[in-house]
Amino acid sequence: MSHKTTAARRRENMSLELPQAVDYFCTSMTLEGKSLETALWHRKKLPAFAQFLQQQGHTLKVKDVRVEDARAFIKFLLERKTRYSAHVLRKEVEGGLAMTTVHGYARSLRTFASWLEREGYTNENILFC
Repeated sequence: MSHKTTAARRRENMSLELPQAVDYFCTSMTLEGKSLETALWHRKKLPAFAQFLQQQGHTLKVKDVRVEDARAFIKFLLERKTRYSAHVLRKEVEGGLAMTTVHGYARSLRTFASWLEREGYTNENILFC
């Protein structure tokens, strides 16, 4: 059995892809006793951030995500001109996202970033220091 140092384990963890980290996060929430609805809520919000990063040509490694990426994502959400794009049940309609919706994305990102730090995937809270 290998006994890696905390720093070595953290470096290895930071090479994790963002979608896999989101999956671990949501599973962890369920195991910690959070409601299934809470885990599903985060599972709906966080992939949009990963998709945004990918569309911007950024890597999806946890170690490469920065607070500037989160700010750019929130700015993108605030500037949207339509709702329900790529929704499976609803047609896309004119009008931006409600401020409560944008705040929900920001809350999900903050919670996720705190979890990444707490679980040793990052050295610090990478999104909202």
